[in-house]
Amino acid sequence: CLAMQHYEQSKMFNDAMDILNMVFTGVFTVEMVLKVIAFKPKGYFSDAWNTFDSLIVIGSIIDVALSEADPTESENV
Repeated sequence: CLAMQHYEQSKMFNDAMDILNMVFTGVFTVEMVLKVIAFKPKGYFSDAWNTFDSLIVIGSIIDVALSEADPTESENV
C-alpha cells in the first residue's frame, strides 16, 4: 500500500498496509464503476485520464487478488 516499506517491518504494519490497500482499491473501483455508469463506457473511455485511471484500478485489483492468493508474498518483502 502506498509504497510504504522499511527495514524490519512488523507483521502488524504489513497487515495494516494490506488492509489499507484493499480499502483504497475498493473505493477507487467503486468510483470507476460509478463514472462508467454515469458517462457510459464510450464517454468514459474517450477521456485519456479516465482510461489511465481504469488501468491503475485494474492493476490494483490484480495486485490485491494475487497478494490474497499467495499470502507469503507480503511476508517476503
